[in-house]
Amino acid sequence: MQIKMENVVYERLVHKRKKLKREDKYVRILLRSTSCHGADLGIYFTRKEDSDEIIRYRDLEFAIDKDLLEMFEGFEIDYENFFLATRFKIIPFKDAKDCSCGAGGCAGH
Repeated sequence: MQIKMENVVYERLVHKRKKLKREDKYVRILLRSTSCHGADLGIYFTRKEDSDEIIRYRDLEFAIDKDLLEMFEGFEIDYENFFLATRFKIIPFKDAKDCSCGAGGCAGH
């Protein structure tokens, strides 16, 4: 399976999609950036693109770019407290770091 999450996370994701009135959209995992700390991934509700692979997880359909899926081999979705709210946290099965972050590279990370 290329998508993994606990039941409580699944319920929060379904609730968020309904609250935003995006029930007709796919759940997209998108790479925002990479750094010495790893990939920064986000979740959005959007339409399907030609380059996407569709992965069904219960009642949700994820649209993930095939190259992104190949790079990270799948994702675990969790949520975390962030200041006074919670947010979804996407953890790739295989992380990719961009070690071009200055003179020291990724030393110490």
